[in-house]
Amino acid sequence: MTSPVTGWIAWPIIILLLVVTLTRFRLLNRTPTDQLINQALSFAAAGMLLREQIVEDVLARYLGPFGDVDLLRQISFGFIVLIVQAIYGMAQLWAAGQRTGVEAAQVDEVAVWRRQWIYYGIGLASGLTVLVAGSPARNAGLLIDQYLGWPAVIAWLAFYAPILMCGALIVRVFSKEICAKDTTRRERLLYVLNVALAGALVIDSVVAPLTTLYEVVTATPTRDPQMTVKALTFFLATTGATAVVTVPTVAVVMSRLGWDRTGRSIRRLHLLWQDLTDAFPDVRTARAENPARQLHRMIIEIHDALLRLRRFVAPAAQDDIDYVAATHTDEDRRKQLLAGLQIARALEAKLSDLAPHDGGVRLQFLNLRPREQHLTATSDQLIALADDWPTVRHYVETYVQGPSATTGPAS
Repeated sequence: MTSPVTGWIAWPIIILLLVVTLTRFRLLNRTPTDQLINQALSFAAAGMLLREQIVEDVLARYLGPFGDVDLLRQISFGFIVLIVQAIYGMAQLWAAGQRTGVEAAQVDEVAVWRRQWIYYGIGLASGLTVLVAGSPARNAGLLIDQYLGWPAVIAWLAFYAPILMCGALIVRVFSKEICAKDTTRRERLLYVLNVALAGALVIDSVVAPLTTLYEVVTATPTRDPQMTVKALTFFLATTGATAVVTVPTVAVVMSRLGWDRTGRSIRRLHLLWQDLTDAFPDVRTARAENPARQLHRMIIEIHDALLRLRRFVAPAAQDDIDYVAATHTDEDRRKQLLAGLQIARALEAKLSDLAPHDGGVRLQFLNLRPREQHLTATSDQLIALADDWPTVRHYVETYVQGPSATTGPAS
């Protein structure tokens, strides 16, 4: 059946599906779960394309008898079954985790793919059965539900059997998760939604073949000879799946490009980190590839450098106090900027090879311990300091004539 959805709606979704699929193959294709998701998306893209009138016309023109429109429509059912088998494989991984306590990322991949190829073999057999049973309809130039008869009963039994098995497994798996004691309210709501959707598939998988059987036995004309409901169901399910997987895919792309919160924090901290670790190079550790670990490493190294720099921290100079008071009215903002000026002055003293001293000066964020529970607070305060760092560094470099005397800018 050709998609009943107009092209100006269908094609943007198909293009998005193709882009997401290719992106995931490039960036998210390591674990069995990710690979199964990507394979399911590939099957979905193929199934969607085979139902579009433009694609049908092109294939009919260049593939000869293999481009027969009715053949392509029936092949699309095979891709739907393969999608179901990929989802079934993911559900089996989840079920295995419930039984053994082993996470999906830690399973034996050889065994996983050995089973998965069996599932795909069953899916191919189901699709082939649809093609064989659909031969009379193809020869007559009709859809399966238009031709009807016992071949239609066989075709839909073969098609819906994998869907029934997959839906039943999903209901069982997520029902266990709903009843688990450590499940959060948000997770429970998501599991309930999955159970509801899978339950609807189970019901449809039973009702659809039985309805066809009833229509054949009683010689009742089918209510949907154009198979519009089946086509819409597939389109909406694929659209929903595309929307769901797009969100984490975009998050991964943003992370790789440094556009997420972690990447922005790294960029904001970089100048402060560079200046402090240049002064104390021994605090630097091995570079981390993971952005989250890189941010954590930068915070630790900045904090360690500040701990070493505190021997050079002197009480705030009066010129600095006057400058901050003249340029800012918010008290918290004044304290923050003044702390930045103290650190910039201390760094200038360190780089000028002045003798360290301990004047008993303490900065509030130096008392936080980033290796423990205060990492988030430390990160926020250091990022605030880093945002001010270009300003305070320029002030010290431009107006400070000595380590403890300044001529502030005219206000």
